[in-house]
Amino acid sequence: TYSALGSNWPLACTVYTRLVGLSTWVFFFPRPLDEVKKQNLDWIYRLACRVMESRSIFTFLWNLYYKKRTTQREKNVYLMPPGGTSPLTTLGHINAVLELKEQQSRESFPIPDVIVCPLGSGGTAAGLSIGLQLIGWPTQVLAVRVVDWLVGNFWNLQYLIRRTFKFFEENSGITFSWEKNVRILHNYCGPGYSHPTELCKEAVAVLKEKENQTMDTTYTGKTFAAIFDLAQKGRLKDKHVLFWHTLNSRNLENLKKLV
Repeated sequence: TYSALGSNWPLACTVYTRLVGLSTWVFFFPRPLDEVKKQNLDWIYRLACRVMESRSIFTFLWNLYYKKRTTQREKNVYLMPPGGTSPLTTLGHINAVLELKEQQSRESFPIPDVIVCPLGSGGTAAGLSIGLQLIGWPTQVLAVRVVDWLVGNFWNLQYLIRRTFKFFEENSGITFSWEKNVRILHNYCGPGYSHPTELCKEAVAVLKEKENQTMDTTYTGKTFAAIFDLAQKGRLKDKHVLFWHTLNSRNLENLKKLV
């Protein structure tokens, strides 16, 4: 698989492929590292079969293409896309919405008017959108773009949602059309993926101080920065807002048993 240096996805891919007895080669293209990514990178080097860091996007593309071609001559190789996003994996995010509905019924908190989540490869936003439609909530999804516009745009997100609907219908027999309950926020990405903005750094510090919640500066930090900014501007006044915190909360020290 391949991704930005220290990303969450290659760590997850490496862990779960190892659990089923497969080996993983990880190809990284250069991006700035925060503390979360440094920790991810450390574990990836411990668990992956091979890790290759490239100094530029051009050497990354060559390394990925060359190694895939040469390795395929000897072994069966499956190239996993960055983020691991597909209609099948999007079902996990749909299921998360069903869990949210159960929690809301049990604890009787208000149905959110808005759910704010990061937009990378699109799986989270797509799953939330479909899940909310399935349970009948009028909630709007605000997807905060944290990747390049060529990846994080409405057309790509819509394509993933429609593919997931088709997959869902083929396997459940239930047919329905998509209600466009998602809006993408493009103003909080800053210089690019993994490049923190000042507002992002401020939001990370505030949430840590007030709620003792840890965020990264790539996904969750920029997402909460959007809430921070919109709230200060009064655009979320009188709304019930749910921040969809996507950062891994599991203790990575438990991975020692896999080494």
